[in-house]
Amino acid sequence: MTILHKIIAGFALLLVLGIVAVNFTNTRSITDKLFTITEESAPLSQAASELYVHILRANQALLAGLASRRARCKVTAARRKPS
Repeated sequence: MTILHKIIAGFALLLVLGIVAVNFTNTRSITDKLFTITEESAPLSQAASELYVHILRANQALLAGLASRRARCKVTAARRKPS
């Protein structure tokens, strides 16, 4: 191999190593972001979903209570009507 071929091979090797380093850095960044999603965002999302379920159940209980109260008022009003 001539000196020129060795220099070209050296630069090609440096280029390949540079590309590998950039890809490794990007992979590390993606891994860190996935960790953030799985360790922070997912539990927060689950807690929000559970809160939503509790709010729906409270709303359901409230509506059931209002419906039964309304039914009792109708029965009471029907009993008070003069015949």
